[in-house]
Amino acid sequence: METQRQWSAQAISRTTPAILGLYSIVTLVANELLAGQAMMMRHSAWYAKDSPTFSDTVALVRRSI
Repeated sequence: METQRQWSAQAISRTTPAILGLYSIVTLVANELLAGQAMMMRHSAWYAKDSPTFSDTVALVRRSI
């Protein structure tokens, strides 16, 4: 998780569980969508990836919605 930029401890206490929950939901939905299939990865000319990243997972879930 990235460093949060809120000014108060209360804001951090509110947003950290929400971010972790969203991460978990995206991961579980992607797992159900794939069901043993290989995941398609986005490729660019300047950056080669060996395995899917979380941004690929988010893109998969967004396309399904």
